[in-house]
Amino acid sequence: MVIRVKGKYLVLVVLLLVVFVGAAYAAAPKILYSRAQALESVGQQERSGVYYSLLAKYFPVSDEAVRALFFSAQQDVQGYSNQEEPGLIYIFPGGTGMSGWAGEGDLKGAIAKFKLVRERAPESPWATHALRELGQAYYALGDYNNAVKHLKLSIEESDMQASESTELLAKIYLEQGENQKALKLVERSLNEKPRFIPLEMMSLKGRALMAMERWEEARLVFEDLPRKADSYYGEILQDEGPDTVSMNIVNWQATAQGYLRKLDALQQDTGIAGTLSGRVVLDDRNLPGARVYLIDKAVNDDYFQGHTSNLEHVVTGPGGEYIFENLASGRYALGLGVRPGEVKGHTLQQWEGDILVAAGETVRRDLRFAPTVKLLSPLAGPTLSGRVEFSWIPVPGAASYDLFIGPITRDDQGGISATYTTLLKTGLTGSRVNLDLQEEMARNRFSGGIAHSDGGVNPLSILGLLYYGGEYTWGVYANDASGNRISDSSGYGFYMARKELPLFKVAGGKLSAADKLLLDRKYDEAIAAYRQQLDKTPGDIHALLTLARLHQYGSRMGTADPATAATYYERLLKVEDTPEARSALADVYFDAGMYDQAYAKYQSLTDSHMESWRTYYQMGKIEFHNGNLKQALALMELAVGMEHGLYARAYPVALALLSGDLERAVTFARVVDQGEGYLELLSEYGNRGYPANSDIMLAVGQGEYDRALQLPALEQHDLFIKGLLIYVTAGSYPGDQVTAVIKDMEPGLLSDLLSKMVH
Repeated sequence: MVIRVKGKYLVLVVLLLVVFVGAAYAAAPKILYSRAQALESVGQQERSGVYYSLLAKYFPVSDEAVRALFFSAQQDVQGYSNQEEPGLIYIFPGGTGMSGWAGEGDLKGAIAKFKLVRERAPESPWATHALRELGQAYYALGDYNNAVKHLKLSIEESDMQASESTELLAKIYLEQGENQKALKLVERSLNEKPRFIPLEMMSLKGRALMAMERWEEARLVFEDLPRKADSYYGEILQDEGPDTVSMNIVNWQATAQGYLRKLDALQQDTGIAGTLSGRVVLDDRNLPGARVYLIDKAVNDDYFQGHTSNLEHVVTGPGGEYIFENLASGRYALGLGVRPGEVKGHTLQQWEGDILVAAGETVRRDLRFAPTVKLLSPLAGPTLSGRVEFSWIPVPGAASYDLFIGPITRDDQGGISATYTTLLKTGLTGSRVNLDLQEEMARNRFSGGIAHSDGGVNPLSILGLLYYGGEYTWGVYANDASGNRISDSSGYGFYMARKELPLFKVAGGKLSAADKLLLDRKYDEAIAAYRQQLDKTPGDIHALLTLARLHQYGSRMGTADPATAATYYERLLKVEDTPEARSALADVYFDAGMYDQAYAKYQSLTDSHMESWRTYYQMGKIEFHNGNLKQALALMELAVGMEHGLYARAYPVALALLSGDLERAVTFARVVDQGEGYLELLSEYGNRGYPANSDIMLAVGQGEYDRALQLPALEQHDLFIKGLLIYVTAGSYPGDQVTAVIKDMEPGLLSDLLSKMVH
């Protein structure tokens, strides 16, 4: 049978098809753009970039294509394209991290895209926004001439982004020593746009005036900064809540006080400034193009790793040399920003303590990268049991080694998605060590850091440092005779290919049904299964310990139940009385507020291998809680004097100040971690001889801490004492409560000292 279609119907069908295709083509850019934006809003930048690329390729003249080009270029600058290695590794004392900048290829690609935005849509607001982004990209490349050019154009053409462009341009001028230009720029912004990032602009203005030796003008700026911060955040951050407002205000107060301290030193040292210089060296060759950051401890003592925007920096020259001149006398530290490919297979040799620069002194500090430790065995993921040898090639100059180990996590596709490590053995004098895995599993059931995420506690951290069927990575640190780390096996391996990680597995076969449920993060079902195991075998050590740890740390954030954890540890002790179990039970007693029981358990550890600085530290906290300040200080003295006692940090210093024992407070501060950061302030506190409020101090001495906190604060020193008291009585995270006290204090020595001790 033949079906005949009249010509007019055929034409109609074709027309409808053309209309449909045309409508689909017209709608496609909006659909693709909406999908890209939705993916980017939930952090899936790589997938959103695919949609941006499709838009730019197949719909180049659409408005959405222009926006897609812009946002795709932004992703390139921020390092989300994954087309090459990340842009910079930041290496600072105490940590290492990645920058948000991409590699050179991605940055150049981003520049090309931003320029294309300006060519395709010169009248579009995106073309104007692209000027600021071009300035940022050129700055990331180290091309300051082009950065300055595009930032100037941005200031002229973009009302919306003029302040941000002004901020970056002023920073560039300061880095290049063009202080007058920087000052003129920020003063113009403060006059014309007083409500746009005014605190950042004031800080830049003060820095420019300092660089021009206009000391008194700079002092007025920094003295006014806390007042301006209080007014600014009080107006714009009401929706953020009082804690956020207080934290931001306190941060700016600390910044202002830091610069005021630096001003004092600069004025005292006029004409006899110090210098810090050296080279960045990789093996035996100099490393040009590295960014060297100067951390002035008077100003940036509370800097956090990777936050470099307010740090002075220079770029090393052809000979790897760097120099910082006109330094006030004081304490400094150095950080580095280097391209990953330049230092692959190497690690920066560490040093202890700050760099002291005196007036008129030139201090030299070379920053040296050494080859990473080469591991020998195990490497390629073998399944191990019984005794295992870990070996590596000896490092010249190494006096000892530390062995670290940690579990890995794989994603649904089998790729390694995460890993974390913990020290297993320290002070090894040879380049090999034989370990019995079963003995280590028993010994380290209580070891390993606890990690939480949105999905709950990491099961690997609950099961202990080693467990049957687990997959692990490992490595070593090499230390010189003074204990300084001179190399390690991973280098800056958080960016290296996962296939390069040394791996091994512990032979399985002993994972219970409860273990498997826990590994699948089915926490409630796992807890029920472990309890069933105990119903069948009341003395099941593994089930008792796992249930105790699940309740001690909580299967999810905020669900810790130390009282229930204590019941399982008590049952465990009846089956196997070990110092490790007693230590864990003491901790949960303490967290549950069962202080007498906790004290007895800590005391039982003093004649065991579990005796440590923390044993006496916790006993001291309990004595203080019970109102025995004198006994608490005596125990803190024991804790601080032991190995790793420096990690008591400011707590014993605060106790000594609350007892009125300034000499002991200074002694503690000289030893504890971060104490040198406020040691000078502490000495000045003693020199000023603040009068004590007899009523508050009497209540503290009698252990009536609640009454002391309720008494009226008549002077600034009363607020200082109350801040210390909150710090030592408020529990695990007292920072926010102390921050609220600091906000009520006048800027000055007392608020600065309290802030540095607590934060």
